[in-house]
Amino acid sequence: MENRLKLIEEKITIFGFAKWFILLAFYAFLYAVAVTNHKPDSAEYFIGLSVYLLVPFLVFIMYLFYFKAQIIESKNLYLIILIMLLTIILSELFKGISPYLIPQAIAPILITLLLGPEIAFISNVFLIWAIAIIFNLDLALVFIGIVANSLGILIVFKEKLRSKILLDGIYIGLISSLLYLSIYFIEVRYSSEVFINIVYFILSGVLASVIAIGTMPLWEGIFKILTPFKLLELTNPDNKLLKELSLEAPGTYHHSLLVGNLCEAAAEKIGANRLLAKAGAYYHDIGKLKRPLYFKENQFGIENPHDMLEPLQSLEIILSHSVDGVKIGKENKLPIEIIGIIDQHHGKTLMSYFYLKAKQNNEMVPEEKFRYKGEKPQTKEAALVMLADSVEAAVRSSSIQKMVSSVIKSKLEDEQLDESPITNRDIKIINDVFVSEIRGIYHNRIRYPK
Repeated sequence: MENRLKLIEEKITIFGFAKWFILLAFYAFLYAVAVTNHKPDSAEYFIGLSVYLLVPFLVFIMYLFYFKAQIIESKNLYLIILIMLLTIILSELFKGISPYLIPQAIAPILITLLLGPEIAFISNVFLIWAIAIIFNLDLALVFIGIVANSLGILIVFKEKLRSKILLDGIYIGLISSLLYLSIYFIEVRYSSEVFINIVYFILSGVLASVIAIGTMPLWEGIFKILTPFKLLELTNPDNKLLKELSLEAPGTYHHSLLVGNLCEAAAEKIGANRLLAKAGAYYHDIGKLKRPLYFKENQFGIENPHDMLEPLQSLEIILSHSVDGVKIGKENKLPIEIIGIIDQHHGKTLMSYFYLKAKQNNEMVPEEKFRYKGEKPQTKEAALVMLADSVEAAVRSSSIQKMVSSVIKSKLEDEQLDESPITNRDIKIINDVFVSEIRGIYHNRIRYPK
């Protein structure tokens, strides 16, 4: 018993007293709203109401405590509580018109899009039950809310376009209406209000989706959450940085698109984030904007400026593009995940061309000076960009199968992938996908007769 108490005390300390205070304040808010709506007239009623609300609250917290400790440990706990508070406050406003108009789907839609479906399911069950207790709603509405919103979570989960969320809200409203009609038929509740209630259910779904779409940028910005919507916006060719890259460094831009295609194809096969890998690839060489003509792919018919520089001067220019990329990324407020890929896409790789050139000139320079200064890839997406970047650049002048295998092998032998969660099985899949995709890009053309 003493050990168990000590363990709980340690966990409470790790999570921080501030977070537990926020949770207690949240429960106090729920209880205050419940008391306001119920207007209890006896001590027994007060006690019964507090316990009735406390039990589902404790179940929710214990679920987070044991199965989603990372939520309690992170700022995402505040995000969940704020979204629930928003849903409850708006429910208070709309219940005066009709309990069927309460936009209770706001929380499941937002939490699904921001944090994923698993935490959205448990949050939805708790929130619907809490709203029912607070506002003294019919148990039929609890059933409808839990089932309709759960189905809504499954619909919203795969959504990639903001415009489609409105349609998803209508679906949730229609599912709620269908469940309401089924209960109506079972209980044979003949009422002239049945059709108006169906309209309210549909409007509830629309309201929830509109509020979710409208507030999404706020949550993304405050909590620095990278959603599929944000990633799609970043990969839009009309994005300011990408447009600038296409104009100032067209060779680099084309190379980045090809790397993005490789990453996207391989990411799906190894369970990485497809959109993040693609976006990271699009921006990985953004630092070349500072000196585009010093990079081979942008030297269209002009003399290579490196021919007039010492190896160490060339080295500094080439090595600096990752540092410049991080700086440009921060100035343009790119997500931290993308900036991480920019920093990690070369890791600590050796610039072998300039290193060998310096050795040929009899310059006694340590190998470490010719290595990139970034972090080694920390994620599957960063590892993918590193491999795709090197492979795409190398296969232009060699056998595809041989060169892809050679490049990947060199990164492994140089220990550049040691810190990423990528497996040997992932490496084999990446190799096969890269070869297949690159053969499609650099396919042999038919020789036409003269």
